[in-house]
Amino acid sequence: MRGRGRSRNPANPCQVCNSAASPNGWSPAKDGTACDADSNGCTKGDSCSAGSCKAGAAETCSDGHTCTSDSCTSTGPDTFSCSSALTTGCFIGGACVAEGAGNPSNPCQVCKTSVSTKAWANADDGTACNADSDGCTDGDKCASGACKAGPTQKCDDGLGCTTDKCVSKGISSYACSNAIDASACVIGGTCYASGKENPASFCQGCDPGSSPTSWTNKKEGTSCNADGSGCTVGDACNASGACVAGATEKCDDGIKCTDDICQSTAPTTFVCSNPVSAGACLIGGECYSDGKPNPSNDCQECDSKAKPTGWTNSKSGVSCAIGAGCTTLDTCNGLGTCLPGKIEGCYIAKMCYAKGEAHPKTECLWCWPDTSNTAWSQEPGCGGCIGGKACTSAADCGGDGTCKSFKCLCF
Repeated sequence: MRGRGRSRNPANPCQVCNSAASPNGWSPAKDGTACDADSNGCTKGDSCSAGSCKAGAAETCSDGHTCTSDSCTSTGPDTFSCSSALTTGCFIGGACVAEGAGNPSNPCQVCKTSVSTKAWANADDGTACNADSDGCTDGDKCASGACKAGPTQKCDDGLGCTTDKCVSKGISSYACSNAIDASACVIGGTCYASGKENPASFCQGCDPGSSPTSWTNKKEGTSCNADGSGCTVGDACNASGACVAGATEKCDDGIKCTDDICQSTAPTTFVCSNPVSAGACLIGGECYSDGKPNPSNDCQECDSKAKPTGWTNSKSGVSCAIGAGCTTLDTCNGLGTCLPGKIEGCYIAKMCYAKGEAHPKTECLWCWPDTSNTAWSQEPGCGGCIGGKACTSAADCGGDGTCKSFKCLCF
C-alpha cells in the first residue's frame, strides 16, 4: 500500500518505510532520529545513524563532590537513578572535609572518620586554638570541643615605675607597652625618681619633663665636687653635665722656707700644714739656710736635720768672736757659748778691763792678769778682808772679798 506516512521497522527503530526511496524495502531513518539503542536509562541521547541506533553518552550522576564515587542505575529504557558513595574524609553540611580538617566555625571540632563521617567530632583536648582572636591571651586550648582562652600576657618588665600593658596585634601576635610614670625615669634598666642624681655624675639628674629615658644635665654653674677633695674650691657643673674642679687651696703662710701643703679631710673640708722646707730653719719667724749662724750667738747655727725650728749649738772648737775687743782666737765650747782665746788684760763677766783697772764697785779688787785674766784679783800686797785686816772693820768685810764701804786699808 502506498501512503504518505513513514512507519518504523518493528525490528529496527532506525528503519522506516520510504516508498519514494524503496517501495519494496526498509529505508534508513533520518540520522539523529531518537531511538533506544540499549534499553538502558543511563545512556542519554540515543539516535539513529545510517540506519542503526547508536547509544548516547552515559549519565554521569556527578554530585560535584570530590570525596564521593558517583554511579547511575537504569530503572527503565528511559529512566535512571543516581547514587553517591563517600570514598574519603567526611561529608558534612553538603561539603567534603578532609580527615583531621577543622570546623571553620569551631577550631575545636574536626573531621574524624573514626567517630563520624557526617558530623563534626571534638578535637583532642589540649589542641592549640584561638578562643578570642586576642594575641594577648597565651596558650588557648581545646577542651570538650570548645576553645578555652589561656592566661593573659602580663608584659611585666620588672620595674616598679612603669605601667605594664599588653596590646593585641592580631590573632597570635601582641606588643607590650611599658609606659614610664610621669614622676620617674627609666635609665639603663633602673627606675629613678624625679630629681634623683646620676650615681656616676652629680651634674646629671632625672628630669622626666626633659627626658624620661636618659640623664638630664644640671644647670651650668651648679655647685658640685669634682674629685672628692676638700682642697679644691669652687667646683661647678659645666654645660656638658661634667663636674669641673675649681682652684686648689694654696695654704700659703707667706714664709719662703716652708712647704705649703693642703690636706683634704672630707669632700668639702681641709687642713693646711706648713712644714719647714728641707735644708732650712724657721726660727723666730725668720728663715735661715743650713749652716747660717745665729745673729745673736756665733756658737749657734741652723741645722735643719737636728732642729728645723730652733738654733743648734755649734761643734766645740768652731771659731767665734766674743766681740769685746780684748779677746782673739775665740772658740765655741759645744754648748752654745763662745769662750775667749787670747785675752789682752782681763775679760770678766763678758766685759774687758785693762791691766790694773779697779773693780767698778770696789777699790779692793783689780784686773791683774798675772793672777787671773778672767776674774778679779785682790790688790797686790793686801791680805784681803779676811778677819777685817784690809777693811776698815770686820763688819765692813763682805763675803765676796770686798769691803762694803768700798774703802780698803791697803791704800
